[in-house]
Amino acid sequence: MEIAKNAKNPGDPIRYHAFEALSQVGAPAEDIVPVVLALLKEGGGMPRVLLLGALANAGKPTKDAVQGLEDGLRDRDPLVRLYTARIIGQVEPDNAAVVSVLIESLQEKDAKLKILAAEAMAVVRPTDSAVVDALRTAAEDGEPLVRKAAEAALEKFKKK
Repeated sequence: MEIAKNAKNPGDPIRYHAFEALSQVGAPAEDIVPVVLALLKEGGGMPRVLLLGALANAGKPTKDAVQGLEDGLRDRDPLVRLYTARIIGQVEPDNAAVVSVLIESLQEKDAKLKILAAEAMAVVRPTDSAVVDALRTAAEDGEPLVRKAAEAALEKFKKK
C-alpha cells in the first residue's frame, strides 16, 4: 500500500498526512501494524493518538501487535487510553484494564470521547455487565449523539 510506504519514510514531508489518511480509510492490519509499531517505538514526532487511531481502524490485530501497547492504557491522554483499549480489546475483550478504560471513557465530559467509547465498546464487546450498565446510562446522556452511539452499541450487545 503506497500510503503505508510513505508513512514509513522519516524524511518524507507527507508522513503526517499519510497516517492521517490511513486512520481515515481503515487500512488493513497487515499493512499498517508493522509500520505503527515501529513508529511508536521510535517516537519520531508522530502524535501517538494519530498512530493509535490508525491502528484501531486497521481491524483485529495479532497478539504480537498488542504486546507493546499496554502502557497506553495508563497514558495521561484519555484519547490514547481509549484507542489503546480498543486495540487491545479486539484481542482481549475481557482484559480488566480495557474494560476499566472503556467505562471511564464513557464517563468523560467530552462528548466526542463518550461517542468513541461507545463505538469502541460495540467493537470490543466485553462480557462484563458493568459495560452494558455504563452504556444504558450513556443512552440517557444530555447529548443526542452520545445517546445515539450508546444505543447503537447496546444493539450490538443484543446481537452477541
